Amino acid sequence: KIGEHSLQLGYAHRCKHDVDNIELQRETGRLEDRTLIYGSLFAKWLSPVWRVASMELRAGAEVNYFLVLQDQRYPDRYDRIAPSVEQYNGSLRAFWDIRYPLTSTLTVGVLGDVRLSEASSSTCCITSEMRQWDAAAETYLGIRGGIGEMRLFFRYNYQDDDFISVSPRTARLISAGVRIVGD
Repeated sequence: KIGEHSLQLGYAHRCKHDVDNIELQRETGRLEDRTLIYGSLFAKWLSPVWRVASMELRAGAEVNYFLVLQDQRYPDRYDRIAPSVEQYNGSLRAFWDIRYPLTSTLTVGVLGDVRLSEASSSTCCITSEMRQWDAAAETYLGIRGGIGEMRLFFRYNYQDDDFISVSPRTARLISAGVRIVGD
């Protein structure tokens, strides 16, 4: 903590393994999988909660510098298709949460999240750079309890790479659910 601001430093390790693609093989006759392993040093800043009239705003930013990069695809011919996690250099992320208290225990809010990932690759004398955008927007109803808040949410995500397909493709995802957020 620096005054009312929070600064977090650390290492984040992420992996996604295709354990069972039998459904894809059964339905299409294709056997494909993609294994992603990537890790980064990160720094994250969180603002204090700013109050404007009855609303509360919290913002933050995060930077990642990638150290471990592995994007294995089967069959191997897909390994050369961009974008590839193995080309990542780093990413920048900005996020915010705007809340409006309805009562002492009920809150409505919207949050947003935008990430820009920078990647580059070079072959012989040619260097190419690639930027990948991911974004999310969410609205929620928060119900405060003794140890935190339960949020009923509706979320929209846009991803430049779905991290599933061996030939990367964009994804637009809609989700709804319940999230528990601690104090």
